[in-house]
Amino acid sequence: MLHIAKKTPLRLAAVALAAATVTGVGAGSASAATGPVVPLRQAGTGTTTQWYNCGPTSMVMAMLRLGITPKGYVSPTNYVTAVQNMRAAMSPSTSHYPNPNGSNPSDVLDGLRAYGKTGTITHVNTAMSAAQQGKVAIVWGNEAATGWRELWGKNLKAGTTNVSHIVALVGYSGGKYEILDPLSNATSNTPHWVTASQLNIYSNGAGTGPTNVVIN
Repeated sequence: MLHIAKKTPLRLAAVALAAATVTGVGAGSASAATGPVVPLRQAGTGTTTQWYNCGPTSMVMAMLRLGITPKGYVSPTNYVTAVQNMRAAMSPSTSHYPNPNGSNPSDVLDGLRAYGKTGTITHVNTAMSAAQQGKVAIVWGNEAATGWRELWGKNLKAGTTNVSHIVALVGYSGGKYEILDPLSNATSNTPHWVTASQLNIYSNGAGTGPTNVVIN
């Protein structure tokens, strides 16, 4: 679990363009969070890329929430191929700073296009508003931010203070937001409900600019 120390500050997650096949319901239609909530972990999704697969893993979870079955997805215990296919559908780049293994918002847009979807790059507050309207978003932030990392068990090395990360925002109810975090420990791999304040604590670790993607 300490391998997460390999993540560098302000990492953004994933890589190589390939066609993906839409096999589920809702492809190309208006996005709405009506599919299943399926928490998945990035651990074990790649020998050299597992700790950089938060983006592709979050995208697989987001697609499932939209009623779309990602290419290669079989079940909550058989999804590694789906994450790897999603990573391939997100455009390659060797210019990402500081780590070329990470994904940025443009990569997410490329992945969405492979499934007939579009997205809007925006601020976290807009992403939260979209969640209240039944939409799904991909949210960047600092997994190690004080006030966030304590919420559930994480694969973070002791003393880590800055780990750029990507989660899926898949729901809203009772004033709280439903987060699927691919870095959850196996024993805490469930949907997490957080407040707007907590989500802002997390997201501010990615800066104040528009670094989140609302799926249209």
